[in-house]
Amino acid sequence: MTTRRRFTLRSALLFMVLALASLIGLGPAMAQGPPASLGEVPILKASEAYGPGIWHHAPQGKTWYGSYRTFKSTQAYCIDAGKQSPLPKYFTDAKPEKITTAQTAWALHEYSGSKSADVQAALSALARLDETIPHDHKVPPQKPGDLGKKFKGAAKQFSKISAEAKKLAGPYTLDVTLTPVLDMPVLEPYGKDAPGDGDFARVDDDKDENKKAQLPTTGDLSLSVSLTSASGNAVPGVPIKLDVSGSTDAPTSLTSEAEPVVTVLKPEAPGTVTAKASASLAPETVLLYEPQKTKRVQRVITPDEPVEVSAKAKIDLVSQPRVSTEISDQTPEPGDSITDTFTVSGLVGDHTVTVEHELWQTGSTPSSGRRTTTPR
Repeated sequence: MTTRRRFTLRSALLFMVLALASLIGLGPAMAQGPPASLGEVPILKASEAYGPGIWHHAPQGKTWYGSYRTFKSTQAYCIDAGKQSPLPKYFTDAKPEKITTAQTAWALHEYSGSKSADVQAALSALARLDETIPHDHKVPPQKPGDLGKKFKGAAKQFSKISAEAKKLAGPYTLDVTLTPVLDMPVLEPYGKDAPGDGDFARVDDDKDENKKAQLPTTGDLSLSVSLTSASGNAVPGVPIKLDVSGSTDAPTSLTSEAEPVVTVLKPEAPGTVTAKASASLAPETVLLYEPQKTKRVQRVITPDEPVEVSAKAKIDLVSQPRVSTEISDQTPEPGDSITDTFTVSGLVGDHTVTVEHELWQTGSTPSSGRRTTTPR
């Protein structure tokens, strides 16, 4: 009887130990069952350290496809599948190392705030499969599509986010251009005679063969802003700050689109017009953190801070005054009343010119030509 009673007590004690061990193994996914004999072991008391995600049971052990709340300000993602969970206590004074990997950095920057378990599982897979990042996996990483039915939603998110990252990740190029708005005048006077060599205004220094005649402009400027990713694709929907000097009523911001955004500027006066543009975009780097005082805990990465890109353009404007005339009747009869109207164009801002306009009569047709004026 005594021997049988001791055996019963020992058996009961053994069952209690096993039960306690099972409880300790339960993490944020209690319905998944106890942890595997190898791999990551979730801790009931540290369940708040896990963000959204999905547990995976592999032959080598159990591992968490999801985010971790290792840090208060951002989600973290393990890069050593199957090691111990990266609890905050292991990273109190950890200093990060920057790793350049633009597509993973873009994905974490854009989606790490998601509350979806599928999205976070997809991000975790991206981090583990990124060959640019060093790894020490104890459980082989896999794409969500290879992890079974539980990961069906994560597989869709993985494909979607991967395609977006490939298209929209940096480095980015911000282009700003300033171009005078062309104004093609009507050639005058209206006559049947073909214009000769002297019919148009000449460049003042006609001895300089390298000097090119300027095309006529309205005095306005076209401001064009575009934003492209490393793949050469336009990046729409990004707020862009503008700082324009030398122009009235210039916009202070705009939003990038699939095509360059074009705005017409009204310069204040002849001189230099400058346009500066800047935008905040997804980083090209992630931050890698090593656990302190142990090598058995997973290392983690987080998205780095956004990057600032900027561009600048400037142009020197001068007035190009032109006078276009139009007579009310090109074939007047003796005694007819006629008028000759003129239009001045090509002035910048409030620049003005004085035009001396003379209407005369003659017994023969005047030779074709254009009158020129000098700005004052």
